[in-house]
Amino acid sequence: MKRYRIFLIDDDTEFRESVAELLMEEDYLVDEAANGAVAIKQMAEPEYCPDLVLVDIAMPQMHGLEFIERVHKIDPVVPIVVCSSKSGLIDDYSLFSTGQVRKFLTKPVDIEDLLTTLKEILSEETLA
Repeated sequence: MKRYRIFLIDDDTEFRESVAELLMEEDYLVDEAANGAVAIKQMAEPEYCPDLVLVDIAMPQMHGLEFIERVHKIDPVVPIVVCSSKSGLIDDYSLFSTGQVRKFLTKPVDIEDLLTTLKEILSEETLA
């Protein structure tokens, strides 16, 4: 069975580490970055190919929306899940304009909802 690689980008260290630990317990491979600037460098590496990106919006050095736009230019098919306390962004249609952002989860995140979301998106990607 394939182990999916999740790229988790969030400046909240406690949140990032706890979600990473949970995902690893669920047998996901997890890479982490504390901000979009670091993450975009990783995404630009030719050999780097995560199965899904889980990203916050409000981060220092590179806002999550800018990160999403830049990821779309690097890898236009990798699915993205936004996880943020900025729930007002759900109405920001530009967030979903490319089809790459598949879901918006509001913090604090319901763990079961997160796991269900990841499984659904990754199973869709496997079938595609």
